[in-house]
Amino acid sequence: MDIQKLKYFIAVAECLNFSEAAIKIGVSQSAISQQIAELEKQIGAQLFIRTKRPFQLTSAGKVLLKESYTLITKSEEALNKTKLAANGAIGYLKVGFLGGIEKKFLPQAIREFRQANPNIHISLHQYNWGMLNAALVRDEIKQTTARAATPTTA
Repeated sequence: MDIQKLKYFIAVAECLNFSEAAIKIGVSQSAISQQIAELEKQIGAQLFIRTKRPFQLTSAGKVLLKESYTLITKSEEALNKTKLAANGAIGYLKVGFLGGIEKKFLPQAIREFRQANPNIHISLHQYNWGMLNAALVRDEIKQTTARAATPTTA
């Protein structure tokens, strides 16, 4: 079952009319009818009672409508999160630092970073020189250049 068929089904279920649903989503009435027929065949259940005007949903149709809303929402969330991750706007940031001077700038830098990047989870790790170098070599943290309001070691 594909997402597009579910979107067509939702349109018909909301309009209870194939022609109105087709106009609403900008496809031909025959295309939407064909997609609904394929969906019913795939599911093995009739989704609409077609003998009455306007159409009515069968019990299977009511269940599918409720679940379709959830699936469409989850699908859109997955796509949005994937786009955010691809653009570096979601994920995890492990910050390694030496003890001492960071107390002057790190809290404010983290606060500003979190405000600008609410979907990135930050973990802070204090190291001594040897542990910091070892973490860099093991690729547990990466060295980056400093930018305004961002930690310098990620």
